[in-house]
Amino acid sequence: MTSIKRIGIVVNPKKKNALSVLKQLRRCLKSRNLKVVDDTLIDRKLIPLESDLIIALGGDGTLLNIVHWIGRRSVPVLGVNLGSLGFLTEFTTQDFFICLKDVLNGKYECSERMMLSARVMSKTNKVCQKFKALNDVVITKGELSRITNLDVWVDDKYLTTYTCDGLIISTPTGSTAHSLASGGPIIHPGQDVFVITPICPHTLSNRPLILPAKSEIIIRGKKESKHLYLTADGQSGMDVKANETIRVRKFPGKLKLIVSPKSNYFRILSQKLKWGGQMKLPGLKAGVF
Repeated sequence: MTSIKRIGIVVNPKKKNALSVLKQLRRCLKSRNLKVVDDTLIDRKLIPLESDLIIALGGDGTLLNIVHWIGRRSVPVLGVNLGSLGFLTEFTTQDFFICLKDVLNGKYECSERMMLSARVMSKTNKVCQKFKALNDVVITKGELSRITNLDVWVDDKYLTTYTCDGLIISTPTGSTAHSLASGGPIIHPGQDVFVITPICPHTLSNRPLILPAKSEIIIRGKKESKHLYLTADGQSGMDVKANETIRVRKFPGKLKLIVSPKSNYFRILSQKLKWGGQMKLPGLKAGVF
């Protein structure tokens, strides 16, 4: 693993004890003669350029925000949750400081997470704006209390026209976010797929659809829809006109998310969704196989 000499920190100051944890972390890192930069001192978008490791202090939203500035840089990200349990920020403050020494010595594991790339194309097929998402790209109606009609193609092959309140294009990581709340399936983050989930479809046969990550999804609103709104990870977005097209595909790079040795995906899933307590695997008698 790459030697860690520069640490970037992003923090949500609205979280309880966030600034005191930041102060403690700065002191700890500087005692090891490491270079430390944080977004209370420099613009957040510059942090990936100055870091070998990024630490996000806050919640999943804090981590999602910094993802948008990483680009294709292979900078590992460690999320420390300062609020309720998060899917992405799985380290508690206590566990984080216990594991920090090992992380700085390169003794850590990463979960590589697929991301999405979305482009809004003009009528003349020029790129109006680009977006990147770790969780999802959401296309919703631009007007209040109106349904929208969305024509959808997969790899230039017509799929269907959704009559709904919107569409969610989700990665496996984002399958437990907005998509799940709209009836989508839970997908293990190790899978190389994404899912289309309609929001409040007006046809009962319109169901979530899982597609291979090599696919490209093309979406265009009908003229009567007037305009749509695209949101990437709930962090950035734009109005999309009726004559504009949205193209969503797999982003070329992956996010390297450092995972806690004291937790695992299924434990977090069980806790977050309140599926019940943990059970120990029952022992097997010799010769059972």
